[in-house]
Amino acid sequence: LYATAASTSSAEPFDLRSMRRLPELTGGRLRLYPSPGESNAPQDVFAALKEPVALNATLRMRTSNEFDVSGVFGGLVEDPRYPHLYHLAACGPHACFAFDFKFTGSGFSREPELKPTVQLAFRYEVFAPVHRKAEAEGEDKGEGREYAMQRRLRVYTKQFPVAKSALDLYEGADAHATICVLVHKLARVVEDQGFQEARALCEDWLINLLGEYNLSLNRRLLDQGGAVENPELDFVECKALQPLLPLVYGLLRGTSLSASVFAQDPDRWSFLRSCFASLPPKDLSCALYPQLSTFSNNRGYRRVPLSWRHLNENEGVIYMADALFVVVVYYTREAQQTQEWPPPHGGLIRREIEDLGMARSVQPRAVFLREGVEDGRVFEELLLDEPAKVGTGSSADFGYDEWRAELAKEVADFLASPP
Repeated sequence: LYATAASTSSAEPFDLRSMRRLPELTGGRLRLYPSPGESNAPQDVFAALKEPVALNATLRMRTSNEFDVSGVFGGLVEDPRYPHLYHLAACGPHACFAFDFKFTGSGFSREPELKPTVQLAFRYEVFAPVHRKAEAEGEDKGEGREYAMQRRLRVYTKQFPVAKSALDLYEGADAHATICVLVHKLARVVEDQGFQEARALCEDWLINLLGEYNLSLNRRLLDQGGAVENPELDFVECKALQPLLPLVYGLLRGTSLSASVFAQDPDRWSFLRSCFASLPPKDLSCALYPQLSTFSNNRGYRRVPLSWRHLNENEGVIYMADALFVVVVYYTREAQQTQEWPPPHGGLIRREIEDLGMARSVQPRAVFLREGVEDGRVFEELLLDEPAKVGTGSSADFGYDEWRAELAKEVADFLASPP
């Protein structure tokens, strides 16, 4: 089942919140388009139909004795009779699930041969071509290829090393996977306790994480009675977590934790809630904190901060903001005089957009704007480092630099009286 809905201004709005569970139970996808004229439905349907898919799937999770599953996130439906057994109506290559674990005893063993172990057993059905004798001999009778349903089983077993220190633990983490699990957990907090509590828990979690990280970095200094005046917020000593800070900022600034967006456009909030439940970590990161690139003379410059000040400091006359569901290409006045409009097919920008669509399950909607001609608010809304025009109730509403300064004060207070 492929459930789609276009937003409408009719007196009876289409309620997507009531349909949010439908994709999880049927293996379908929920899509929301601004209007029929801006719909990407044909591209989305084509992308869904061309993907390989596992049907009537069952996933079993097993762990070694020291720990156990305590929670599961994503489109998995837990079996009512058997623990740690989950069902999926359909599973594509982009589907993503997350598990939470808890210790069953005092922790992991220090013995090198007793590593924590996880085993996944995935049973599913798939339509596969029938191997016929004529095809095996290289003959082609012009007949349509036959397909039959096959049942398959895949078993994956993985052992993990135990971290030797806190910094070793941080280095083994993944920022995109971490933010993915955080989004799943906060979504449940929103439904149970509301938006304000979810934002507060998110901010407290980040302060505690950065505080513990700085404690590990400065343990000797603190033990000698010294103080950390300028906490380290960028995980310089831990490359794996360096993207985390902008992602948490984007989460606090975004739609999923905004009560005002939920009140004004509940369909949009419900659509994002449904999509976020199954997006792969890197795609989810892009939806939370857009990726901004600049182009000049057929050259691209990636990873530009999302603010006008940084855009003016960087080389480039064409800006492209990738927010997963939409890609906005913005021509400055200088670009309008020197670059072809609209971007030519086969050119660098068009190829970038095509590559993005091919690598994802979500086909982005391309929007092309010219400074001073089309309304630039669609592009400006993606510059998250700027102060918010509509607040969510978080300190992130004042912009990235101000939020970062306030965060540094909170972490410094944490270090002054650590738990």
